[in-house]
Amino acid sequence: MADIRVTHEAQVTVISFPAVFQRLRETEVEQIASTFLAAMQGAQPRKVLIDLEGVEFFGSSFIELLVRGWKRIKEDQQGVFALCSVSPYCVEVLQVTHIDEVWPRYNTKQEALLAMAS
Repeated sequence: MADIRVTHEAQVTVISFPAVFQRLRETEVEQIASTFLAAMQGAQPRKVLIDLEGVEFFGSSFIELLVRGWKRIKEDQQGVFALCSVSPYCVEVLQVTHIDEVWPRYNTKQEALLAMAS
């Protein structure tokens, strides 16, 4: 069973998805939820970047998981939560739900890490 990747770069917890998660349907979201939320809870400092490179599709269950994780990060006033490398389709999903107005979104992981370092 595949799982998400959790790494630490420039004092930012980076959560990324192996190729098997190109499509994050409800089944895949259920599979990764506990690891995803544990990574949020353990992030020190409270800076988390969700790297969606390679993810071509996600639905409402993944958005719900993002919101649950974000709520754990925003408990800390210094908490930062951002997305990067979001596919055009996924950007549309975020825009339709207006969630794109809540979190910063960066084109690349490097751009996000630079912004989050300050």
